[in-house]
This record gives sequence, structure tokens and C-alpha cells, in this order.
Amino acid sequence: MMKEKENLVSSLEEVKQKGKEVAAKVTILESRQERTIAAFKDEQDKHDKMVEELEELKSQLREQQDAVQLLWREKNLLELQVSDAGAMEKGLEEVRREVAKLEEENEQLRSRAFNAGSVKVTVRMKAGTFRALSEENARLKQQTEELEEQVKREETKVLEVMSGEENGIGQLRQSVERGKERMRKLKEESDELRKRLSEFVGQKHSEYMAEEARAMAEKMASSFEEELEEGGAHAANKIRRQIRRLRRENAVEVRELLKLKQELHMHELLLREAKQLEEETEAYVKHSSHLHSRKLRRLQRQLARVEVENDRRRRRLEEEAGGGGGGGSVEGRRELPPAVVASDALGSQSIRGVVEIIVDNLQLDKSYKSFAYFEPRTLLLLDFFIHDTQHSDIWVGLQPPNQMRKRLEVVLDSLFCHYLYTEHICIQLLQVVGLDSHPLAQAKLSLRGFVDSPGTERLDFHQVALLEPQSDRIIGKINVSVSVHPDMKHAARTFLATMAEEEEEVKEEVKVLEDMARRVACSYDLCVRLDKLTGCPPDRQFSLMYQVLDFDVYQSAPLRVDSSGSLPLGPIISSYSIPTEEHIDRQLLSRKLDFFLFTAEDSSEELHASGSVLLAPLVSRRGFTAKLSLLSPAGARAAELSLEVSWRPEPVKLQEGGDSPVKVLEQALKWMEEIETITRENASEVAFRRLLVAASSKEETLSRAAFAHALRSQCPGAVKFSDSALSGFFEMASNKSDAVSLASFSAVVHRDVPRGVGQHTISMAQEIEDDVPEEYEEAFESEVIHPTSSNLV
Repeated sequence: MMKEKENLVSSLEEVKQKGKEVAAKVTILESRQERTIAAFKDEQDKHDKMVEELEELKSQLREQQDAVQLLWREKNLLELQVSDAGAMEKGLEEVRREVAKLEEENEQLRSRAFNAGSVKVTVRMKAGTFRALSEENARLKQQTEELEEQVKREETKVLEVMSGEENGIGQLRQSVERGKERMRKLKEESDELRKRLSEFVGQKHSEYMAEEARAMAEKMASSFEEELEEGGAHAANKIRRQIRRLRRENAVEVRELLKLKQELHMHELLLREAKQLEEETEAYVKHSSHLHSRKLRRLQRQLARVEVENDRRRRRLEEEAGGGGGGGSVEGRRELPPAVVASDALGSQSIRGVVEIIVDNLQLDKSYKSFAYFEPRTLLLLDFFIHDTQHSDIWVGLQPPNQMRKRLEVVLDSLFCHYLYTEHICIQLLQVVGLDSHPLAQAKLSLRGFVDSPGTERLDFHQVALLEPQSDRIIGKINVSVSVHPDMKHAARTFLATMAEEEEEVKEEVKVLEDMARRVACSYDLCVRLDKLTGCPPDRQFSLMYQVLDFDVYQSAPLRVDSSGSLPLGPIISSYSIPTEEHIDRQLLSRKLDFFLFTAEDSSEELHASGSVLLAPLVSRRGFTAKLSLLSPAGARAAELSLEVSWRPEPVKLQEGGDSPVKVLEQALKWMEEIETITRENASEVAFRRLLVAASSKEETLSRAAFAHALRSQCPGAVKFSDSALSGFFEMASNKSDAVSLASFSAVVHRDVPRGVGQHTISMAQEIEDDVPEEYEEAFESEVIHPTSSNLV
């Protein structure tokens, strides 16, 4: 038993020992299993990462393949476009030839203008001759009347002599003495008259007539002496013959007067024809100059667009030839010179330049009252672009030898081109007295030639008149020279390429819009139109975002680019109500319209490209079109956006919180009376009618009748617009649910508007007669359908 127990104990110990070994092995195996599981997880994570990297590499490979294919496609397209360069060069040559022809026409027009000046001189000379002949004609008429009266008196005296009285011989002698005295006076007057007529009928002819007059006077004197000696009835017969001879001489003088009258009539006809020829010449020159300027501006814009497009294609070819892609563009941009400082409306680079202005050779009018007693001391002020006012030193004398030279730095971009195209440089003359100074005169010069003729480096203005503001009297003259370094050929062409083609009618509407915006406090709609994006990576989604001034930010929905890299935008059209206020104009001058293009393929939006457009052209109430290059954050060209920004041609509403509608309409009517030459006669009427509708829509329905009555009573000038405008009021007031307003409004129309509009109102009212409630049928019937005769005009 003891042995068995020992065996059991020993076997138990062995079992325990083996159990411990098994437990140790199990522990070892568990630890190995944990390490194996951890290693498996690591391997699984590495495998997942490798799979993700592989997928990413595959996507990058696909993108690279797509990019390579797109680049090859663009390269082929550019090669095809390069093949058409010859045809485009021929087109440019034709445009240049046409510009040369227009320049020749311009020279011919200038020569005709000079001929018109000679015609003016001839007309003035003939006018002076006509005045002198008219004066002489009046003198001759007066002399003829005096001669006729004198002949009548002589006849009466001869009859008295022949009456047979005893003192007839004595009276005859007295009459002869008086006749001699009168003949002497007539001889003196005749000599003076012949001398005056010598200026018009010739010196020789005048001397001949003077000799004839002297002979006649001597003959008459001798005949009178013989009559005194002979006396009697025979002398009376001689006196009768002498009277008949005097009558014949008078007839000769009358014929001479008739000839002079015919000459005067011929001179009048010549003056009339010359004046008509002058007017026709001036009208033809003005019309031809207008047509020539229009053709020249259109050709310049076309030439600028073609050259800008050629430059864009040339740059793309150079990028392709140099390796293409974004990296090359970035390196190229880093190597640009420091003169490149900004980006203009088309996305092209702008250059900093210098404008040099020279003012000299001041010549003052010595007859001016302020310069009569002492030697003048003057000062010149110069206002140019956004620079501070420049001034010269104090100049002394009527013709000082001083010179003002200013060098001003500018950025040759679209804003500067817009200033040159629309504004003027102003030079003001001040007189210095002690420590005070006061303005005397000013001159304004247009620098539009830098934009109209790209490549012009210098403009010279000789003998520019300094005009007094109150009387437009010329106080002095100066010479001005303006030059730009370097030349702004590229900036001018780019600016001309953005200008839209405008017909004459559109230009007249723009003039009406500009003038009305300055006179009437109302709001206008600014329209932004986005057509399409080009040059984007294909098969990707993008979202476009932009903001106009302080209005809400606009963001488009995600849009997918097609395989050609183009992204049609629909187009995207948005409008903004802009009031006519000075601070808005200042914002348009100083701010830009920024565009941002974001990727929209995942939850995180990244900026893909951006660009900006200047809003300065909108200040002059004109729109613009542009192809804006959007640049990536690295500086490479990533896309191109086609857009158009324009004003609506008419006001849409009155400003909130502004003047009352009737007061605003009074301003508009005053503007209508002051406005002058408008080619489209209905342009101002259309704008005014639109403003009437805007003003009436601001009122409540029940007060429209009162508004119409106030308009008619307080704005008498609105009568001629009532035919169309108040009919529109009726359409707004004819709310079927408000028969009271309809009846009262119709009564006002019947009372204040001509019968034509009243009949129109009746016809419209009859159409809705069935919808009038029963409690208002009687009032409606009496006021609208069958109004009394006292209510009709």
C-alpha cells in the first residue's frame, strides 16, 4: 500500500510537472499567437495602404494620360491655327490698307475744311461790299428825290414867269440867280457823289461822268446868261427846252440807279448762294468727319481685337514650344521684370509708366483789366488722373520765359485708358496778389489720341486758349506737350478690344441715361452675364463664386466640365439695383469684381483659380465685355471666363427712403425741358414713362388715384405724356377686387386727361364691369361707364 501511495505521489508529481510544462507551453503559444495577430494586423494595414496608394497612382496615371491627350489635342489645334496665320496676316494688311484710305479721306476732308474757310472770307468781303452799296443806293435815292423836287419848283417858277405880269423880267432874273446858286450847290454835290461812286463803278468811268456833269453845268450857266440877255417869249421857250433836257438827264440818272439796283440784287444772290454753299460745306464736312471717325474707331477696335487674339495665341504657342504645363508658366512669371505690377480687365499684365507734361510759352492778353496797371504774377495748376493737384512756380510778366515740367507715375491699365478715353486734363490759371490768389481762366484738353491711335507716344497742343469761366473770354494762350513712356500700345489695344460695338441709337440711349442719372434720383439695374468657361481640366466639377460691391455673394451649383475643357454656364445672369449717388460712383472707381473658381468633387472645396475685373468703365454708364484669364494660386493661367457687364437702359424704381414720387417726377420733367439734341425722339419719353410707372408702383393701390391727381396738378408738363403713362396707371389700378380704387382712378383720368385716354379707360373698364361688386355698381356706372360731361375734357 505504501508503495502504491508512493507511486501515486510520484506519478502525481510528474503529472503536476507535466501540467506546469503544458501551461508554460500554452502561455508561450498564446504570446506567439498575440504577436502573430499583431503582425497580421500590421501586414493588413500595410496591405490596405498599398492598395490605396495603388489606386491613387492609377488615378494619377489616368489624369496624366488625360492631360497628355489634352495637350496633344491642344497642340494639334494650335498647329492648325498657326497654319491660318498667313490668312490672318492678309486680313491685317487689308485692314491697314483700309485705315490708310480713311487717312487719305481725312486729309481730303481737312483740305475741304480749309476751302470752306476761304469761302467764309469771300462771303465776308462780299457782305462788306453789299453794305457799302446799300448805303450808296440810299444816298442816290435821296439825291434823286431832291432833284425831282427841285425840277418841280423850277417848273412852277417858269409858269409864273410866263404869266405876263409886268415884273416878270425881274422875277426871271431873280430866278436865274437862284438857279445859278442851286446849280453851284448841285455841282458841288455832284462832284462829291461822283467821287463816292468811283469806288464801285471804276475811276475812269467816274471821271468821264464828272466831266460830263461839269460840261452840262457850264452849258446850263451859259444858256441862262443868254436868256437873261434875250429875254421875252423866246427865252421862255428855251427854258422849256432846258427843262426837257433836265428831265432827260434825270432819266439817265434813274437808269444808272436801276443798274446799281441790279448790281445790288446780283450781289444779294451771290451772298445768298455763298452762304448756302458755306452751310452745305460745313454740314458735309461735319457729316463726313462723323462717318470717318465712326469707321476709324470701328476699324481700330477690330484691329485691336485681332492683335490681342494673335498675342494670346502667340503666347500659348511659346508656352507649348517651351514645354507647356503649369510649372513652366510659374517659372516664367518668376523671371518677369519688376516693372510688371498689376493685372488688368483681361488678365494681361500691366506695366508701370511715366507721363511727362510740359507747359510753356504763356502769353497773356495785355488788354485784360487785371493786367492793365501792373505786371501780372500768375500761377498754373494741373489736375491729372488720380494724382494730387500739381502747381508751377510764380511766373511774372505777360510773356514769362518759365516752363512747368511734371513727371507722374501711372499704371498703364484699363483704368488709365478709360480716363484718357473719357476725361480731360485741366489746366487752371491763377493770379497771385500778395499772399492770396484767385482763379482767372482754365483750359481742358482731351488725351483720347493715346487710345484712338495705339502707339502714339506724344501729343502736342499749340496756342491753347485759356478761357474765363463766366464770359468765355480768351485771357491767354499756352503750349502743352504730353508724352507717355513706354508707349501704351498694348494697353490701348486691350482697352479698345473690350469696347462693345454700339449703334447710333444705343449711343443716344446712353446719352439720355447719363443725363437722367445726373438729374433724377432713381435706381438702375446693373446686369452681369457669364457665358462660359474654357481651358478647364476635363471631366471635373467646379463651382463659380463672385460678389458685386457690397451685395450678397453669388455661388453657382457644381458644374461638370466636358471632354473638350469647356464649361457652358447657361448663361448665368444676375442683376443689381444701383442708386445714382456719388459714393456709389466712388466705389465703382476704386473697387473690382472678383471671381473665384472652386473644385466641387468632394466635401472639401479648394481654390482652383481667381481673377478680377475693373468696374471703372461703369461710372460713365457704359458697359463692357471681356475674356478674363483666371490664374491659379501658383500664378499659371488655369481658365478663361467670358463675361459681359452692362446697364439696363431705363430706371426700374425710385430709391427707398428718398424724395416723394411727385418731387422726383418734377425733377424728371425739368430735365425733359432742358434736354437738347437727341436723335431718337422717343428715348427720353420712354425713360420718363418708365419712371412714372416706377413712381406709381411705389404707392398703395388705394392712393394711386390721388397720386395721378397730384401728378396732373403739380406737374403741368406731364400732360403730353398722359396718353401712354396714365393708361399704364389704369392697368395697375384696375384691380378687380378693388372697385373703389378703379372708379376713383377712372374719374381722375376722365377729368385730367384728353378724350383719347378717357375712351381707352372706358373700353378697359367695360371689360371688367361684370366683376364689380353689387354695392359699387351704381358708383362704377356713374363714374366710369357713363361719366357726366363735366368730367370730360
